[in-house]
Amino acid sequence: MVDKNENFDFDDTIDQFRSKYFSEKDNLKSISIRGVNAEVYEQFVNKTKDLDMNVGMAVSKMMKDVVDSIEEGFPQISAKVLRPLNKKPLAVIGHENLTVTKQDLIDAANEISFINIKKLSFAPDVDKETFQQYILKIINCHNIRIPNIFPKLVLLSKLQDCKNIDIYEVD
Repeated sequence: MVDKNENFDFDDTIDQFRSKYFSEKDNLKSISIRGVNAEVYEQFVNKTKDLDMNVGMAVSKMMKDVVDSIEEGFPQISAKVLRPLNKKPLAVIGHENLTVTKQDLIDAANEISFINIKKLSFAPDVDKETFQQYILKIINCHNIRIPNIFPKLVLLSKLQDCKNIDIYEVD
């Protein structure tokens, strides 16, 4: 039986998730959901296949994440709940000088942490949505140069042990 207070660790692999939540057949239940958009459902099925999951597993994971995250009222649900369980975030570590563009982040197709970079610059084309989608953490970076389009608390939530932050104007 799944403990309601148990939080799922995103570092678990897909196999650990399967064994944790799908090992006991008597815990599984067939259900019908009415009123689901057919086109969205087909897209969802295709995405779960890409993640090496079945629909039941993906829906169970999303429902578990929602149940775990409800504090007051209904939480906002995002695609992040379907992040591949077997795909760990990338880490870029120990560079002298690095400039990151929007295309660099998109090409990585994964969340990224920047660690121990002396001078880390984000190009002006990095927008708020791309930053929030792909930047997981920026840790122990000495000089960070970043466009002024990010909400202060969102930016600070991603920074840890960083020295100098230069926020510049974007045209």
